[in-house]
Amino acid sequence: MNSDSPVFQVEGTLGRPGELGIELRGFPGEFFTLWLPENVWRDLPGREELSGPQSGPAAYRANAVFGMDSSKEWQETSWGRTEEGGVFRTVQFADGFVSAAATPVRNEVLLEVTVTNTTSQTWLDCWAEVCLRLAPSRSFADTLRERTLGRIGGRWTLLGSTPPARPDPAQNMYVATPAIAFVERCLRDWWCAEFPVKLDHPLVAVQNRDDSAVLGVLFDPCAGYCNCLKPDMACIHSDPLLGEIEPGATKTALGKLVYVEGSVRDFVETASAMRV
Repeated sequence: MNSDSPVFQVEGTLGRPGELGIELRGFPGEFFTLWLPENVWRDLPGREELSGPQSGPAAYRANAVFGMDSSKEWQETSWGRTEEGGVFRTVQFADGFVSAAATPVRNEVLLEVTVTNTTSQTWLDCWAEVCLRLAPSRSFADTLRERTLGRIGGRWTLLGSTPPARPDPAQNMYVATPAIAFVERCLRDWWCAEFPVKLDHPLVAVQNRDDSAVLGVLFDPCAGYCNCLKPDMACIHSDPLLGEIEPGATKTALGKLVYVEGSVRDFVETASAMRV
């Protein structure tokens, strides 16, 4: 096997052109789905806080500017090929543009999410959800949090040992370090009523069933992390933080998928050094 050859293959999916299908060499018949991005959120100066429990639809209407479920353009804009062997596309929405790119290089997929604000208002704490759905992979999908890892207090930890989300233990959200209050407000009572777990490294990863490999995703800086255990998802997120975007300005977040052959013990020896 040529060590310089990419272990990942990235293609637009046939059923939903907005999605990316990710295949991993050595796991025939298995794949992942990447939503790059799934949603883009922003806060506005002087926005009045939502009162009472902040349900998902209310939070979305108040704070999201772009989303895969609400955007016909997201669903219908196909991916084009780049000279580097990756994929790229730009989607226009009511308040701006979202561009995304994914480029396989050796044992990684380099990821980019670029957001342009075409409104007359400054966007504060802009962040995006990037969802790596593991459900189609029998080797990596982890619906019990038994093999999903994050770093807590400088130590790589199996997240199943941490408190489950409330009220739905299948939908877990973890706070970044330092925590961003707006991210919590966006998702409170949609994913979680509270966020007791704080991770201190942008990488979140999953060990395969026979402990021979680890797959992870990271964006740095990271706004927060999701880990949905529902059987049709089994997803992990390291959600990128873009920060303040002024009118007419553009911000880019960089991330990557990483693949490490070997046991979890092999993985944790090098994981803390992994950055974009």
